[in-house]
Amino acid sequence: FGIEFCKDVDLTEVNYGLQEHYSTTQKVNGSAHISDRGFIVCKDCGHAVPVVGSGYDAENVHYKFCKHKDVAYPARRHEDDVFQTMYLYRHIKTEAIKILLPVMLFDAEATIQLFKAGIELGMRHYYKSSPEHIRLETYREYNDGNQSFDNYLVMYDTIPGGTGYLSKLVKTEAFTELLTVAYKAISECKCKFEGKDGCYHCILNYGNQFIREDLSRAR
Repeated sequence: FGIEFCKDVDLTEVNYGLQEHYSTTQKVNGSAHISDRGFIVCKDCGHAVPVVGSGYDAENVHYKFCKHKDVAYPARRHEDDVFQTMYLYRHIKTEAIKILLPVMLFDAEATIQLFKAGIELGMRHYYKSSPEHIRLETYREYNDGNQSFDNYLVMYDTIPGGTGYLSKLVKTEAFTELLTVAYKAISECKCKFEGKDGCYHCILNYGNQFIREDLSRAR
């Protein structure tokens, strides 16, 4: 376990599309499977095809003002002239904290989500509020020393250039306090007396509603 403060970091976030819509995939960074098609949009009006690989009438893949509004998807002819595949990118230059997690490859994703939920809870208690401009994302980086991937959480400021929050939080005493208040809030949460394994007072929040199966207060 360790943390590293990065004062001027270039972060690029890539949206590869919805995983359940993937037709064919390719690997990125060793193991992450992403769509090799991304989003499919009309070149003229910008309307996106709802589900990759499914057939749609023309009215469902174009806006009414589009000059290709009569072309369905998949197009029978000249598909490349009408539709375009793309990924979405977002770039920001800001400050961040890389958090190296003591996570082995076995069940790594579920454990990372637990760490993320715990640190998000710790931030709410540490700051006595929810700092909406601080985000957490997962990240994997190849380690030449042990020839395997290290798992990270990247805590970054969404305001370009940063606000100074993270430069204070990276101090050993401050980050230790964040982890301590998170552990206390989880271990003492009253939901354990109600037969629940997590609630909105501890590890559950709106942002992790789609990964509830990976979250456990007891773990």
